[in-house]
Amino acid sequence: MSRICILLATYQGERFVRQQLDSLVAQTHADWVCVAQDDCSADATFEILQEYAQANDRFVVMRAPERLGGAKENFFSLIAYCQKHMADAEYFAFCDQDDMWLPNKLADSLEALRQLEAALDGAPAAICTDAQVVAEDGAEIAPSYLAYTARDTRMVEFNNLLVENMAPGCTMLVNRACFMNVRPPREGLAAVEMHDWWTMLVAASLGAVAVLPQVTMKYRQHGANSLGAQRYSLSDRAAHMRETVDGIRAAHSQARAFAETYADELGECELALAHAFGHMLEWNPAKRLRALGRDGFWRATPAKRVVQVILSLGMRR
Repeated sequence: MSRICILLATYQGERFVRQQLDSLVAQTHADWVCVAQDDCSADATFEILQEYAQANDRFVVMRAPERLGGAKENFFSLIAYCQKHMADAEYFAFCDQDDMWLPNKLADSLEALRQLEAALDGAPAAICTDAQVVAEDGAEIAPSYLAYTARDTRMVEFNNLLVENMAPGCTMLVNRACFMNVRPPREGLAAVEMHDWWTMLVAASLGAVAVLPQVTMKYRQHGANSLGAQRYSLSDRAAHMRETVDGIRAAHSQARAFAETYADELGECELALAHAFGHMLEWNPAKRLRALGRDGFWRATPAKRVVQVILSLGMRR
Protein backbone atom coordinates (compact mmCIF):
# COMPACT_ATOMS: atom_id res chain seq x y z
CA MET A 1 0.00 0.00 0.00
CA SER A 2 1.31 3.47 -0.91
CA ARG A 3 1.82 5.99 1.87
CA ILE A 4 0.03 9.31 1.47
CA CYS A 5 1.13 12.39 3.41
CA ILE A 6 -1.75 14.77 4.16
CA LEU A 7 -0.77 18.40 4.76
CA LEU A 8 -3.27 20.15 7.04
CA ALA A 9 -3.00 23.91 7.68
CA THR A 10 -5.11 25.25 10.55
CA TYR A 11 -6.00 28.62 12.06
CA GLN A 12 -8.92 29.43 14.36
CA GLY A 13 -10.59 26.22 13.24
CA GLU A 14 -12.10 24.82 16.44
CA ARG A 15 -15.69 24.93 15.09
CA PHE A 16 -15.12 22.46 12.26
CA VAL A 17 -11.73 20.77 12.60
CA ARG A 18 -13.01 17.75 14.57
CA GLN A 19 -15.31 16.77 11.69
CA GLN A 20 -12.42 17.02 9.26
CA LEU A 21 -10.09 14.97 11.45
CA ASP A 22 -12.78 12.33 11.91
CA SER A 23 -13.20 12.14 8.14
CA LEU A 24 -9.46 11.47 7.77
CA VAL A 25 -9.58 8.67 10.31
CA ALA A 26 -12.49 7.15 8.36
CA GLN A 27 -10.57 6.91 5.05
CA THR A 28 -10.65 3.47 3.43
CA HIS A 29 -7.02 3.95 2.34
CA ALA A 30 -5.34 3.39 5.68
CA ASP A 31 -1.67 4.08 4.90
CA TRP A 32 -1.52 7.81 5.54
CA VAL A 33 0.11 10.29 7.86
CA CYS A 34 -1.29 13.75 8.51
CA VAL A 35 1.16 16.57 9.20
CA ALA A 36 -0.80 19.45 10.72
CA GLN A 37 0.55 22.90 11.47
CA ASP A 38 -1.45 25.43 13.43
CA ASP A 39 -0.74 29.09 12.68
CA CYS A 40 -0.86 30.36 16.28
CA SER A 41 -4.62 30.05 16.77
CA ALA A 42 -6.10 31.84 19.76
CA ASP A 43 -8.90 29.28 20.08
CA ALA A 44 -8.73 25.55 20.91
CA THR A 45 -7.61 24.38 17.46
CA PHE A 46 -4.12 23.34 18.53
CA GLU A 47 -5.40 21.52 21.60
CA ILE A 48 -7.83 19.57 19.44
CA LEU A 49 -4.99 18.59 17.09
CA GLN A 50 -2.92 17.44 20.06
CA GLU A 51 -5.85 15.36 21.33
CA TYR A 52 -6.04 13.49 18.01
CA ALA A 53 -2.25 13.06 17.86
CA GLN A 54 -2.25 11.48 21.31
CA ALA A 55 -4.95 9.03 20.27
CA ASN A 56 -3.60 8.23 16.79
CA ASP A 57 0.08 8.15 15.85
CA ARG A 58 -0.74 8.91 12.23
CA PHE A 59 -1.11 12.58 13.20
CA VAL A 60 2.01 14.74 13.46
CA VAL A 61 1.15 18.09 15.01
CA MET A 62 3.16 21.31 15.03
CA ARG A 63 2.55 24.90 16.03
CA ALA A 64 4.18 27.69 14.03
CA PRO A 65 6.71 29.57 16.20
CA GLU A 66 5.11 32.84 15.10
CA ARG A 67 2.12 33.86 12.99
CA LEU A 68 2.83 32.96 9.37
CA GLY A 69 0.05 35.16 8.04
CA GLY A 70 -2.35 33.01 6.04
CA ALA A 71 -3.18 29.66 4.48
CA LYS A 72 -0.73 30.17 1.61
CA GLU A 73 2.17 30.81 3.95
CA ASN A 74 1.20 27.95 6.25
CA PHE A 75 0.96 25.47 3.37
CA PHE A 76 4.31 26.48 1.88
CA SER A 77 5.86 26.04 5.33
CA LEU A 78 4.29 22.58 5.52
CA ILE A 79 5.53 21.73 2.02
CA ALA A 80 9.12 22.59 3.01
CA TYR A 81 8.83 20.51 6.19
CA CYS A 82 7.37 17.47 4.44
CA GLN A 83 9.92 17.63 1.62
CA LYS A 84 12.59 17.28 4.31
CA HIS A 85 10.97 14.85 6.74
CA MET A 86 8.46 12.66 4.84
CA ALA A 87 10.90 10.53 2.85
CA ASP A 88 8.64 7.46 2.94
CA ALA A 89 5.58 9.20 1.45
CA GLU A 90 4.85 8.50 -2.22
CA TYR A 91 1.87 10.83 -2.58
CA PHE A 92 0.75 14.10 -1.01
CA ALA A 93 -2.65 15.69 -0.39
CA PHE A 94 -3.61 19.16 0.79
CA CYS A 95 -6.30 19.40 3.46
CA ASP A 96 -8.35 22.34 4.76
CA GLN A 97 -9.52 22.44 8.35
CA ASP A 98 -13.22 23.00 7.70
CA ASP A 99 -14.16 20.43 5.05
CA MET A 100 -15.30 16.81 5.30
CA TRP A 101 -13.73 14.09 3.17
CA LEU A 102 -15.81 11.19 1.93
CA PRO A 103 -14.39 7.80 2.99
CA ASN A 104 -13.10 6.87 -0.48
CA LYS A 105 -11.43 10.20 -1.25
CA LEU A 106 -7.84 9.01 -0.91
CA ALA A 107 -8.45 5.56 -2.42
CA ASP A 108 -10.27 6.84 -5.50
CA SER A 109 -7.86 9.73 -6.06
CA LEU A 110 -4.90 7.39 -5.76
CA GLU A 111 -6.33 4.97 -8.31
CA ALA A 112 -6.90 7.81 -10.79
CA LEU A 113 -3.44 9.27 -10.19
CA ARG A 114 -1.76 5.92 -10.77
CA GLN A 115 -3.55 5.63 -14.10
CA LEU A 116 -2.21 9.06 -15.05
CA GLU A 117 1.30 8.15 -13.89
CA ALA A 118 1.37 5.01 -16.00
CA ALA A 119 1.94 7.09 -19.14
CA LEU A 120 4.40 9.58 -17.64
CA ASP A 121 7.56 7.57 -16.87
CA GLY A 122 8.11 9.08 -13.44
CA ALA A 123 7.20 12.68 -14.32
CA PRO A 124 5.24 14.98 -11.99
CA ALA A 125 1.52 14.28 -11.90
CA ALA A 126 -1.52 15.70 -10.14
CA ILE A 127 -5.16 14.71 -9.92
CA CYS A 128 -8.03 16.85 -8.72
CA THR A 129 -11.63 15.87 -8.08
CA ASP A 130 -15.05 17.42 -7.77
CA ALA A 131 -16.63 18.42 -4.48
CA GLN A 132 -20.09 19.04 -3.09
CA VAL A 133 -20.40 22.67 -1.97
CA VAL A 134 -22.08 22.88 1.44
CA ALA A 135 -23.06 25.53 3.96
CA GLU A 136 -21.80 25.83 7.54
CA ASP A 137 -24.31 23.26 8.74
CA GLY A 138 -23.46 20.80 5.94
CA ALA A 139 -26.57 21.55 3.87
CA GLU A 140 -25.95 21.38 0.13
CA ILE A 141 -25.40 24.61 -1.78
CA ALA A 142 -24.41 22.90 -5.03
CA PRO A 143 -23.81 19.24 -5.94
CA SER A 144 -20.73 20.06 -8.04
CA TYR A 145 -18.00 22.62 -7.33
CA LEU A 146 -16.76 22.31 -10.92
CA ALA A 147 -20.18 23.19 -12.36
CA TYR A 148 -20.90 25.84 -9.71
CA THR A 149 -17.69 27.72 -10.49
CA ALA A 150 -17.84 27.12 -14.29
CA ARG A 151 -14.75 24.93 -14.70
CA ASP A 152 -14.13 22.86 -17.83
CA THR A 153 -12.49 19.58 -16.86
CA ARG A 154 -10.84 19.30 -20.29
CA MET A 155 -8.80 22.46 -19.75
CA VAL A 156 -5.88 21.10 -17.75
CA GLU A 157 -2.97 21.90 -20.06
CA PHE A 158 -0.29 24.33 -18.93
CA ASN A 159 -1.61 27.21 -21.06
CA ASN A 160 -5.08 26.75 -19.53
CA LEU A 161 -3.81 26.59 -15.97
CA LEU A 162 -1.74 29.74 -16.34
CA VAL A 163 -5.05 31.57 -16.76
CA GLU A 164 -7.09 29.98 -13.98
CA ASN A 165 -6.77 27.14 -11.51
CA MET A 166 -8.88 24.05 -12.05
CA ALA A 167 -9.88 23.13 -8.49
CA PRO A 168 -9.10 23.93 -4.85
CA GLY A 169 -6.11 22.26 -3.27
CA CYS A 170 -8.28 20.25 -0.90
CA THR A 171 -9.35 18.09 -3.87
CA MET A 172 -5.79 17.44 -5.07
CA LEU A 173 -3.45 14.47 -4.84
CA VAL A 174 0.06 14.77 -6.29
CA ASN A 175 2.90 12.31 -6.71
CA ARG A 176 6.32 12.67 -5.12
CA ALA A 177 7.94 13.85 -8.36
CA CYS A 178 5.56 16.81 -8.39
CA PHE A 179 5.70 17.55 -4.67
CA MET A 180 9.48 17.62 -4.47
CA ASN A 181 9.60 20.17 -7.28
CA VAL A 182 7.39 22.69 -5.49
CA ARG A 183 9.35 25.69 -4.26
CA PRO A 184 8.54 29.38 -3.77
CA PRO A 185 9.97 32.15 -5.95
CA ARG A 186 13.27 33.60 -4.81
CA GLU A 187 11.61 36.95 -4.14
CA GLY A 188 9.03 35.38 -1.83
CA LEU A 189 5.38 34.41 -1.95
CA ALA A 190 3.82 37.75 -2.89
CA ALA A 191 3.49 36.80 -6.58
CA VAL A 192 2.01 33.35 -5.79
CA GLU A 193 -1.77 33.26 -5.64
CA MET A 194 -2.07 30.03 -3.65
CA HIS A 195 -0.04 26.90 -2.96
CA ASP A 196 -2.50 24.71 -4.86
CA TRP A 197 -2.45 26.73 -8.09
CA TRP A 198 1.36 26.91 -7.98
CA THR A 199 1.54 23.14 -7.46
CA MET A 200 -0.87 22.57 -10.33
CA LEU A 201 1.41 24.64 -12.59
CA VAL A 202 4.39 22.48 -11.57
CA ALA A 203 2.53 19.31 -12.52
CA ALA A 204 1.16 20.68 -15.80
CA SER A 205 4.46 22.16 -16.99
CA LEU A 206 6.71 19.24 -16.04
CA GLY A 207 4.23 16.36 -16.34
CA ALA A 208 0.45 16.23 -16.44
CA VAL A 209 -2.78 17.08 -14.62
CA ALA A 210 -6.07 15.21 -14.85
CA VAL A 211 -9.52 15.61 -13.33
CA LEU A 212 -11.49 12.83 -11.69
CA PRO A 213 -15.07 14.18 -12.14
CA GLN A 214 -16.24 12.49 -8.97
CA VAL A 215 -17.32 14.14 -5.75
CA THR A 216 -14.89 13.07 -3.04
CA MET A 217 -15.55 15.64 -0.31
CA LYS A 218 -17.83 18.29 1.13
CA TYR A 219 -16.39 21.77 0.57
CA ARG A 220 -17.74 23.94 3.37
CA GLN A 221 -18.52 27.62 2.84
CA HIS A 222 -18.63 30.04 5.76
CA GLY A 223 -17.67 33.56 6.70
CA ALA A 224 -14.06 32.72 7.55
CA ASN A 225 -13.13 30.96 4.29
CA SER A 226 -9.81 32.12 2.83
CA LEU A 227 -11.19 31.85 -0.71
CA GLY A 228 -14.17 29.55 -1.05
CA ALA A 229 -16.37 28.59 -3.97
CA GLN A 230 -17.74 31.51 -5.93
CA ARG A 231 -20.70 30.92 -8.25
CA TYR A 232 -19.87 32.25 -11.71
CA SER A 233 -22.22 34.39 -13.77
CA LEU A 234 -21.84 37.57 -15.83
CA SER A 235 -24.01 39.52 -13.40
CA ASP A 236 -21.95 38.28 -10.47
CA ARG A 237 -18.69 39.31 -12.13
CA ALA A 238 -20.13 42.72 -13.01
CA ALA A 239 -20.92 43.21 -9.34
CA HIS A 240 -17.35 42.29 -8.38
CA MET A 241 -15.44 43.92 -11.23
CA ARG A 242 -12.51 45.13 -9.13
CA GLU A 243 -12.02 41.62 -7.76
CA THR A 244 -12.10 40.23 -11.30
CA VAL A 245 -9.52 42.74 -12.54
CA ASP A 246 -7.27 42.00 -9.58
CA GLY A 247 -7.57 38.27 -10.25
CA ILE A 248 -6.57 38.61 -13.90
CA ARG A 249 -3.64 40.83 -13.01
CA ALA A 250 -2.51 38.38 -10.32
CA ALA A 251 -2.53 35.48 -12.80
CA HIS A 252 -0.17 37.38 -15.10
CA SER A 253 2.11 38.24 -12.18
CA GLN A 254 2.17 34.62 -11.02
CA ALA A 255 3.11 33.45 -14.53
CA ARG A 256 6.11 35.78 -14.56
CA ALA A 257 7.25 34.47 -11.19
CA PHE A 258 6.75 30.87 -12.33
CA ALA A 259 8.83 31.41 -15.48
CA GLU A 260 11.66 32.90 -13.43
CA THR A 261 11.52 30.19 -10.75
CA TYR A 262 11.45 27.20 -13.13
CA ALA A 263 13.40 28.59 -16.10
CA ASP A 264 15.99 25.80 -15.90
CA GLU A 265 13.45 22.95 -15.75
CA LEU A 266 10.80 24.04 -18.23
CA GLY A 267 10.79 22.89 -21.82
CA GLU A 268 11.13 25.48 -24.54
CA CYS A 269 7.40 25.55 -25.25
CA GLU A 270 6.34 25.80 -21.60
CA LEU A 271 8.86 28.54 -20.85
CA ALA A 272 7.66 30.53 -23.87
CA LEU A 273 4.04 30.18 -22.74
CA ALA A 274 4.82 31.32 -19.19
CA HIS A 275 6.82 34.30 -20.48
CA ALA A 276 4.11 35.25 -22.96
CA PHE A 277 1.26 35.15 -20.49
CA GLY A 278 3.33 36.77 -17.77
CA HIS A 279 4.22 39.78 -19.93
CA MET A 280 0.99 40.09 -21.93
CA LEU A 281 -0.18 43.23 -20.16
CA GLU A 282 2.93 45.04 -21.41
CA TRP A 283 1.77 44.60 -25.02
CA ASN A 284 -0.66 46.62 -27.09
CA PRO A 285 -4.28 45.35 -27.28
CA ALA A 286 -3.91 43.85 -30.77
CA LYS A 287 -0.89 41.79 -29.76
CA ARG A 288 -2.68 40.63 -26.60
CA LEU A 289 -5.68 39.47 -28.61
CA ARG A 290 -3.45 37.53 -31.01
CA ALA A 291 -1.73 35.83 -28.07
CA LEU A 292 -5.06 34.77 -26.56
CA GLY A 293 -5.96 32.94 -29.76
CA ARG A 294 -2.50 31.68 -30.71
CA ASP A 295 -1.53 30.33 -27.31
CA GLY A 296 -4.97 29.34 -26.05
CA PHE A 297 -4.88 31.56 -22.97
CA TRP A 298 -8.61 31.19 -22.49
CA ARG A 299 -10.74 30.83 -19.42
CA ALA A 300 -13.14 27.92 -19.29
CA THR A 301 -16.51 29.18 -20.55
CA PRO A 302 -17.82 31.67 -23.16
CA ALA A 303 -19.11 33.95 -20.40
CA LYS A 304 -15.71 34.00 -18.71
CA ARG A 305 -14.01 34.68 -22.04
CA VAL A 306 -16.20 37.69 -22.76
CA VAL A 307 -15.15 39.26 -19.47
CA GLN A 308 -11.54 38.19 -20.04
CA VAL A 309 -11.31 39.84 -23.47
CA ILE A 310 -12.99 43.07 -22.38
CA LEU A 311 -10.80 43.45 -19.32
CA SER A 312 -7.52 42.09 -20.70
CA LEU A 313 -7.59 44.42 -23.70
CA GLY A 314 -8.27 47.46 -21.57
CA MET A 315 -5.94 46.74 -18.64
CA ARG A 316 -2.53 48.16 -17.96
CA ARG A 317 0.18 46.34 -16.11
